[in-house]
Amino acid sequence: MLTLHACPQPQRPAVAAFLAGDEPLGWLRELDRWGLATEALACYVVPESVRSVRAAGLLVVPLDATALPTDCREPCGVVAGRLYLPTHAALRPAATEAELRRLLRYEVLFWHPRTGLVGFEAEDRLHLSELVSIGPARPADWTRARPGPAAPPPLRQIRVLAPTLAQVLEEGRDDIGTAPLTELPGQPAPPSALAQALAALRRGALRTGLAAGQALETGLDALDRASANGALAAMLQSGAGQDGAGGGGGNGAGSGQAGSVGELPPGPLDRLRNYLTKQLNDLERERHQEILRLLTLLDQDMAQALRFAIPLDSPYLNRGTAAPGSRLSAGPTDFSLRQLGGGQRTDAWDLSEFEDRLRAGYLRAATEAVAAGHHRRAAYIHAHLLGDFRAAARVLEQGRFFREAAVLYQEHLQDLPAAAAVLERGELLTEALAIYLSLNNLEKAGDLHQLLHQPAEAVACYERLTEQATFRGDTLLAARVLADKLRRPAEAEALLLTGWTSAGRQPEAHLQQYLKLLAATRPAAELPAAVRALYQQHTPPARHGHLLDGLLQALPARRANPALQAEVQALGLDIISQEVRAGQPRRLHLLRKLLPQDRLLAADTSRYVTRPKP
Repeated sequence: MLTLHACPQPQRPAVAAFLAGDEPLGWLRELDRWGLATEALACYVVPESVRSVRAAGLLVVPLDATALPTDCREPCGVVAGRLYLPTHAALRPAATEAELRRLLRYEVLFWHPRTGLVGFEAEDRLHLSELVSIGPARPADWTRARPGPAAPPPLRQIRVLAPTLAQVLEEGRDDIGTAPLTELPGQPAPPSALAQALAALRRGALRTGLAAGQALETGLDALDRASANGALAAMLQSGAGQDGAGGGGGNGAGSGQAGSVGELPPGPLDRLRNYLTKQLNDLERERHQEILRLLTLLDQDMAQALRFAIPLDSPYLNRGTAAPGSRLSAGPTDFSLRQLGGGQRTDAWDLSEFEDRLRAGYLRAATEAVAAGHHRRAAYIHAHLLGDFRAAARVLEQGRFFREAAVLYQEHLQDLPAAAAVLERGELLTEALAIYLSLNNLEKAGDLHQLLHQPAEAVACYERLTEQATFRGDTLLAARVLADKLRRPAEAEALLLTGWTSAGRQPEAHLQQYLKLLAATRPAAELPAAVRALYQQHTPPARHGHLLDGLLQALPARRANPALQAEVQALGLDIISQEVRAGQPRRLHLLRKLLPQDRLLAADTSRYVTRPKP
């Protein structure tokens, strides 16, 4: 008596499946998930037992060796060609297939632990359409049907809202710090805000007064010197101090004398000019000391010095002049687009004597920042202090701040190819694609469409590029795109043959590309015939020698193909012999490559070429 026993391992491959349950809707859903044609499936309804006709499930047997899904429910194997049982079940005692065929009288049998052994005849096979019952048609006016909601577009990309360049590089300010400039070494007690404002006004007033005095000195030639001195003495008493007041009486002896200002002895006008000049020189010395203190800090504490650094260069620097002062004033140290692009009024410091030392210190600080991994700090130094936006973009790219580097390339350097390359390197493909399309770089645009899983758009870009290249006569580019991007080697071969046979540009380059395409796309057995057809049908006699050169250069693997090597050897001997008969032995040295086994051939050809001809 045969019995069914469970086994831990599969005993046979799965060639059928049992769909448990009595709901036809569940069977149809599972079959629909498989994605197999209904005509390729034989189905049998399995009853619960011999005493019940209620369905326990559906036995599904694919026809014509159709593969089942790997995740199908309750896979079954077959024994003796007609008995189906679970793959993890074994028959005991073991029986041969011949014995089983004698015992099994039905066309199809199914043995399951829950239902027992069930036999099916050919008429028991179920057509899936019998599981669907179509009711009577209901009267309805379908002319008023409304379209359902449109399906949402497929998800193409997930993007993260990136911060602006100002927000990202603002963190560099935290690395550098914003301590007040009164912390410079050697700095005296900090003046009050009122004192700083008065100092700035004082310097501006001194400059204005000195300019006015020079104008008076050159423009009052027709005035009375004594009258001018008297008026200036009153100005000095009220605004300039004791020097002017004392000078007014000393010039009283000259009162009443007429003549030009330059012809009179020195008076209050000259002393006013000297006074103003001295005060301005004192202020310049104070500013000079500020710069010296900054240089000292650069040598002692680089990180601290960057807080007080003075910008040296920028295309956006000095958009107006601010009120000058005797102390370095604190400025923003963050890398913001607004300050980078717009500029602001600044107090211009005379750095001609110190510019080289400051520049060297800033470059050293940028190098140290990159070595320490502070790429935003290095970008701040290059962009804000040195005005070198390209170096700042390279540093940001090195630190993987690709979008920020692209903004510098695109908006401040107007280098769109570099911006697109940076975005592509940072896998910001959609943004890079937009730039490549604006540059009409259709090949790169097509490549990015491929990476974005947009094959239709990629093909459109490649085809447009092929059309443009063919229109302007660049058949080399058009053929390469056809072969490598569009996978249409036959069209590429036709273009390259046209460029080789015509009197166009670069025929040898067309030949080289054609031969490489042949070697890459044709089977090895077809290469000898293709080379022979190229020689006989597509090569003018004047280019036979160039064909031989191309064959020896573009088919280096011919030695691995004996038939191809023999074909190239025969063509080469034919071409060289024709040239020698025509009195052109310049390719005789190629015989060494065609017949490498002949070691005396090189000496023979050299002797033939160099001997005197009758």
